[in-house]
Amino acid sequence: MKAINLAIGLLATLPFSGLQAQTMSLTAEVPFDFQVGDTVLPAGDYRIQHVDGILKLRSESGNEAAVVLTIAAVAPRDAKEAVLLFHRYGESYFLEKIWTPDSEIARQLPKSRTEHELARNGPAKEVATLVLATK
Repeated sequence: MKAINLAIGLLATLPFSGLQAQTMSLTAEVPFDFQVGDTVLPAGDYRIQHVDGILKLRSESGNEAAVVLTIAAVAPRDAKEAVLLFHRYGESYFLEKIWTPDSEIARQLPKSRTEHELARNGPAKEVATLVLATK
């Protein structure tokens, strides 16, 4: 019975085997502490990977990491470089969106509880944009 279920499962995936997962692999030097979801990450060098809606950030030292679900958003049409977009409230930075030049789709992060609270006091004071190295 297990063999039949496995065979049915494999056959069900055949129509989708030609689809490619949305993936990205980037590196970034972030010059300030920032939040991803509820995780605060220190300034430093990060490896950023995205696969099918899941964004993973890991420091080059391996000591810091964050994983967050993202939603699809429209990337700028004239994007020629990979970019990380941050919102700033006072001295707090929040990763908002990421995109690569080879995609029409950006990945947007949901606002954390902390960012929602800060946004109630007024809009983001600044948008910080970091251009990234792609791998």
